[in-house]
Amino acid sequence: MVTLKRALIVDDSKSARVVLSRLLEKHELAVETRESAEGALEYLEQNHPDVIFMDHVMSGMDGLSAVQLIKKNPKTASIPVLMYTSQDGSVYAEAAKASGADAVLPKQMSPADIADALVRMKVIPTRPAAPATDKAVTAETAGPPTVPGLSAGDIRATVEPVVREQAAELRRYLSTQLESLSSHLASEIKSQVQATAADVIYRLTPPPPEPPAPPPRPWGWIGAAAGAIAAVAVLSVFAAHNQAEMLAMRATIDRQAAALATLPQTAAPAQNAVWPTERHPLGFGEAPFTPARIAQASAWLTALEQRGFVGTAHLVVSQAEYCLTGNPGDGYQVAPAELPASNCDMRGSPADEARTAGDREPAALLALASGLSARTHGEIETKIVYVKASGYPPAGATAGQWNGVAAKEHYVEFAAESRTP
Repeated sequence: MVTLKRALIVDDSKSARVVLSRLLEKHELAVETRESAEGALEYLEQNHPDVIFMDHVMSGMDGLSAVQLIKKNPKTASIPVLMYTSQDGSVYAEAAKASGADAVLPKQMSPADIADALVRMKVIPTRPAAPATDKAVTAETAGPPTVPGLSAGDIRATVEPVVREQAAELRRYLSTQLESLSSHLASEIKSQVQATAADVIYRLTPPPPEPPAPPPRPWGWIGAAAGAIAAVAVLSVFAAHNQAEMLAMRATIDRQAAALATLPQTAAPAQNAVWPTERHPLGFGEAPFTPARIAQASAWLTALEQRGFVGTAHLVVSQAEYCLTGNPGDGYQVAPAELPASNCDMRGSPADEARTAGDREPAALLALASGLSARTHGEIETKIVYVKASGYPPAGATAGQWNGVAAKEHYVEFAAESRTP
């Protein structure tokens, strides 16, 4: 009795497993299947197939990591492994071969591709060339092709599950694409609304008058009233945008004004004063200076002005690089937490990189900074500073660990640097 050689298929797609099984069975291979890399490793503890077909992207452990473990295990290192993927490009092929794969094919592989790979890996013998006389058989004499041993019912039973699986995958794909498109459109509309609102504020704000010669510094009610009016004006314009957040900021400014009422009208800044610092975290793709953030900056600058601050107010934007998966055509998203950080398709933040100078520093923010400088006769200077985040984990980290650092180090910080008046 002839013992059939065995093939193991590892793929989380049921339809892909069915189709590939049918192709391998034509080469007289006994086929076993597993839907995850973890399941394949458990199978290999007790079994030793003659060849392994490994998918690249799967839920849980990915194919590259699984191949590395298989090749590091002396019991399974000699098993030929063929990896296949829907990704294009030589970068993936090099990564697959570096992990130990013996061959790399596209996911939509042809029967000829499979046969050639099996011959190269010495799983099946080389097929002898067909006699020349066979090529002379015409379509009339050959007749229609037949599939021996399969009835119409057998073919239907084989094809229908594959069709249903493909239809379900297509529905999931279309649903995901529609959700992504909806989110993208909502983000674009929100950005346009914010930019339009900022432009309206800039156009409606009259230019500051030419400043007179610097008088003695009135760090009492005059500066406080001017700062409070500016902050309340910003809050009033954007109250409809985020009512709850605006009300909270208005309450903060009211408390600051009430505390200021207890100071003498010409209160001077305290010696060795500790100036307030604020840090506001940013989400992935979030603009650093939204209308709400400009209102926060206005409240913070007003507090500095009320306390007699002299120096530079730094608005620091810490830019983080996220571990992302995707491509330029379909867009990028935050990588799954379990993916090795070395397998990211991109490290960065495409939304941040795509913003224009006007998007990064809206007209309303620039008007706030110039108005404060004119009102204090240059004693408070506002600077917008961009820095690169640091502290990412070392090699071998997962995407979840990498993106945890990126989320922590992605923020806007308000910091004051005083100087002697």
